[in-house]
Amino acid sequence: MQFTVLAASIKRGVGEHGTAIRLFSSAIGLLIAGQLCYRKALLTATQHSLNSLWQVSQSLWGILGIGLILLSLIPWLALLARRQLSFFYPLWSIATIIVVLINWWWFGGGMSWQTLAGIGLVFVGVSLLFRGGHSI
Repeated sequence: MQFTVLAASIKRGVGEHGTAIRLFSSAIGLLIAGQLCYRKALLTATQHSLNSLWQVSQSLWGILGIGLILLSLIPWLALLARRQLSFFYPLWSIATIIVVLINWWWFGGGMSWQTLAGIGLVFVGVSLLFRGGHSI
């Protein structure tokens, strides 16, 4: 039921607020891609030290990851210049959920019951945000 309400709110919002939705989707997509690229670079590290972090950041996947993360700031800042921070900032947590799920699926990252509970709480919070009468 909660997901249906969320999907209907998003669908209704796309028609009314297309630019905001496109900016938000671009920012989230770039951020997720950047984090996953950097994660791939980190998986190649043989040691976990400050020196190896510097080497990872200079690898192709590391540079691509950092570049995409920085690029995600452009649509994000454009969005915040036009819309309410109190609405879009909580939605930013959706990127974290997507990264955790992709990390678990593609890279074999761990998934504990605490992680699943946190994901559930974020979904509850986002659905409350949409039900609370916030306007994009």
